[in-house]
Amino acid sequence: MLRLGPALGWYAMALVDTLGDLPADQTGRSDMLTILTGLAAGLKANQDAKTGLWYQVVDQGSKSDNWLESSGSGMFVYALKVAVNRGYIDSSYSAVADSGWKGLQTKVTTDSSGSPTITGAVQAWACRTTTPAMSARARARTPPTACAPSCWQRPKWKRASVRIFPQKAAR
Repeated sequence: MLRLGPALGWYAMALVDTLGDLPADQTGRSDMLTILTGLAAGLKANQDAKTGLWYQVVDQGSKSDNWLESSGSGMFVYALKVAVNRGYIDSSYSAVADSGWKGLQTKVTTDSSGSPTITGAVQAWACRTTTPAMSARARARTPPTACAPSCWQRPKWKRASVRIFPQKAAR
């Protein structure tokens, strides 16, 4: 069972992107849609109601050593939004993605040079088999694990009024 947010996030994004490349009659495609529907339901059930984000260990939000993690959350927002837009899951999941998007915006700031800074992402990944070991991963500012999913979803997000990265002033 995948429980670590970033690992599950990469899985979710790969699932929706792979579905987009498969013909409708592809053997196993309906099984993938069933998996996606279950994944979306699990994400909805485990989303933090206050922030819209997801925890580092997704299904362990009540644990005191767990924390809200931005890279996995960004990937979940992407996967849910794409799945809704393509009709893979019910349109009610759009509200789940929107809530996650609002939460992500609170994790992006601009540093003194005008570059984006993403906070609340896991510093690095490694194999961990227990909840305490997963929760103990260090938090970082703008690690590649946070930037990659945010950049991946940026061009595909359909709201022109929302920008993840502020524009630098022309020099």
